Amino acid sequence: MASNASGNAPPLRASHEDPDPKGDTVLTVIPPKKTGTYTPKVLISMQDESILGTPASPQSRSPEVKASPDDLLRLDPAVRRFRVSSRHLILASGYFEQRLKGYWSEETDLKITGADPNSVGILLNIMHGRTRSVPRRVNLDQLTDLAVLVDYFQCLETVQAFGDWWMEALKPSIQNEYYLQTARWIYVSWVFRNDEIFNTVTRIAQRKGKGDMITFGIPIPPSIKSCIDRQRRLAFERVLSALQDRQKHLEDSDGCFNCSSAFLGALIKQMKSRGLYPAPNTSFGGYAFDETLDVISEFVAPTHLFNHCTVFDSGMLPSKTRDEIKYAENYVLGLRLKDFLDES
Repeated sequence: MASNASGNAPPLRASHEDPDPKGDTVLTVIPPKKTGTYTPKVLISMQDESILGTPASPQSRSPEVKASPDDLLRLDPAVRRFRVSSRHLILASGYFEQRLKGYWSEETDLKITGADPNSVGILLNIMHGRTRSVPRRVNLDQLTDLAVLVDYFQCLETVQAFGDWWMEALKPSIQNEYYLQTARWIYVSWVFRNDEIFNTVTRIAQRKGKGDMITFGIPIPPSIKSCIDRQRRLAFERVLSALQDRQKHLEDSDGCFNCSSAFLGALIKQMKSRGLYPAPNTSFGGYAFDETLDVISEFVAPTHLFNHCTVFDSGMLPSKTRDEIKYAENYVLGLRLKDFLDES
């Protein structure tokens, strides 16, 4: 590709922010209309878009995308333009390799919509080898934006080392509870292939989440969400099954009627006060697995045994029931990254 400008694209004065001041491509980045959205798209303005495949239909193009880059800059000061090298984009990104390789033009105009311009600038600097301009630390919000772009543009190999540094710096901030930041960590660790963090945060989602997993709009692969939800439900079902087996044993007991009745009543009453009787809905909404185990561990047995009965002197939950409940934790040990690497 030639590097001199042509009349097909608006002139762009070189800037110290440009990854390649002499590059043959002008890239305009249009931020999302609202924060917390992760839907980057690339539009390419060329004389013959059919070279790149089926051109976008008129319905799929928003009014601001039809405007010239200069118009976009005037309409929205958050819009950024970068001059870049198409060769560097092709070498660094599988996406741009598929879209640009084999096409010749004196100058190409690319538009990226729905992406954070600062995050795009960071990736472009990495792709062009301008590593001194790349921050060594970013916050988790921006790391999520970067992960979305890395996945979309298929440039993990190029960015991997920086992703490792960013995650290592932020790792101490991981909280042992499920909320928006946990969902971001799940996605970021999947994109940047960090098995340790991925296992940790998916385990948190399984054990601390109070219902089917909420993704907060983050593009976590459906297979990951489904597996987290499924394993969490299996763990809950195992715990409830153990309690129900204990309940049935007390109902059918041939031992001391008074003691078995007292233990049965105490068990049902405590299960009911904690919402475990009757059995909760199948998604166990409103219940965190770890909190449920803590509640069960506090179950108490009747303090008076009739006629010095020794049949129930092992406590409210005998060792068999406790072992079955303990076994349920095997379902919520977190996920293995390697089981989901074909999702990208």
